[in-house]
Amino acid sequence: MLRTTSIFLALAIQASLTLAFPSGPPNSACEDMAPSHGVPPQTSEPPYEFDVHYHDDHFDVAIIADSGAFLGFMMQAVDSNGNLVGRFQPKDSKSQVMTCDHTDDSITHANAEAKDAVYTALYLPDGVSADGVVVRATVVQNYETFWTNMESVDLGEIDPHH
Repeated sequence: MLRTTSIFLALAIQASLTLAFPSGPPNSACEDMAPSHGVPPQTSEPPYEFDVHYHDDHFDVAIIADSGAFLGFMMQAVDSNGNLVGRFQPKDSKSQVMTCDHTDDSITHANAEAKDAVYTALYLPDGVSADGVVVRATVVQNYETFWTNMESVDLGEIDPHH
């Protein structure tokens, strides 16, 4: 009986660690996009990369795994002053928008399923230059393994109106 209880308890703890925020991070993550997992972020090069393209009136933004899947993520577009700009729109069921400073200014995971890529659209407001705007991300591989402050290229470098 004791062994069964111990195994059940260990599985319950592991499940709670793995699925801490299966539907996206809490609003407290808006400021620094850091998970409250009680462990520091990885300092190694992340096994994920941004793929960003300009398309008609928006930027297509993807996070793609080079190796291994990820469970969670959060992205924001910030200008050179650190202000959130633009609004995101999910392009698949793996993502959902989140409001931090203004409507849909952040995007995050919609579930705890393993992902090898997520695809989103970023719309900048009329009159806002893409110069100096970057997309920042946190990507969570598992509860104890995550990378913060991932940064895309300056969107002004790929905007054809630049």
